[in-house]
Amino acid sequence: MKLGHVTLDGTKVRAIAFQHNTMSYGWMEKKTRELEEQVACLMQKAEAVDAAEDAKYGFVSSSCV
Repeated sequence: MKLGHVTLDGTKVRAIAFQHNTMSYGWMEKKTRELEEQVACLMQKAEAVDAAEDAKYGFVSSSCV
């Protein structure tokens, strides 16, 4: 095996890791619960709209495999 030229990029990136930008485990659990509740609410609304459309236009089978 033979290598030709090897070059390295000397770019320096400053990381921003202030304490107020980090997440604690408790905060992540709280946000996870909030997001799960929001998703559940959106799913209920979507199911209600779907049921209303089925009642108005009839049920259409979708066969997505």
